[in-house]
Amino acid sequence: MSNPTPPKHASRLFGQYIIKSRFQFKFSMIVFCCLSAVAFFVWMEGNLVVKNMIENGSVTGEDAIAQLNLLNAIIGRTCILGLAITFGLSLFFSHFVAGPIYRFERILDDMKGGKLNMHVKLRKHDEFKDVADSFNQALSSLRVKIREDRGAVSSQADKLLELALAMRQKGAIDEAAQLEVLASDLKLLPSKIQI
Repeated sequence: MSNPTPPKHASRLFGQYIIKSRFQFKFSMIVFCCLSAVAFFVWMEGNLVVKNMIENGSVTGEDAIAQLNLLNAIIGRTCILGLAITFGLSLFFSHFVAGPIYRFERILDDMKGGKLNMHVKLRKHDEFKDVADSFNQALSSLRVKIREDRGAVSSQADKLLELALAMRQKGAIDEAAQLEVLASDLKLLPSKIQI
C-alpha cells in the first residue's frame, strides 16, 4: 500500500507576501515604469554627454573615450539592477497594504452572511491600523446594540405572556392563546446574526 502524497500548499512567498496579486503587481509595475523612465533618461543623458565630449574634443585619446563609454555602460547596468531590486521591494512592501485590504474583504464577506462576531487583526507592520481599530469599535458597538434589541424583544415577549395570562383569567381564552403563540414565536425566532 503506497502512502498518499501530501497536498501541495502555496509557496511561502505567494502565500504570505503576494496576497492580492493584481493590486500588488499593478502597484509594483507603476513604480517600475516610473523609475524605468527616470533611469532611461539618466542613461541617455550620459550617452549624450559622452558623445558631446568626444565631438567637442574635450576628451581625446582612445583610452579616455573607452573609459567614458565603460562608465556609461556601468551606469546603465546599475540602473537595470536598481530597477529589478526596486520592483522586488515594492512588491514585498505592498503586502503591508494588500494584507489589510484582503483581511477587510474577508470580514465583510463574513458579515454578509450574518457573522458579526468577527475582529480585524492586522500584523505588526501593516497599514490601516487606525481604520481597523475604528472598524472593530463599530462592530463591537453594533453587537452591543443587537444584544440590547434582543433583550428588549425578549422582555416584550414576556410582557405579552403576562398579558395573555391576565386575559385568560378574565375569560378571553382565544385572544390569550393568540398572544401566547405570538410571544412564543418571538422567543423562538432564529437568530440570523451571529454576535
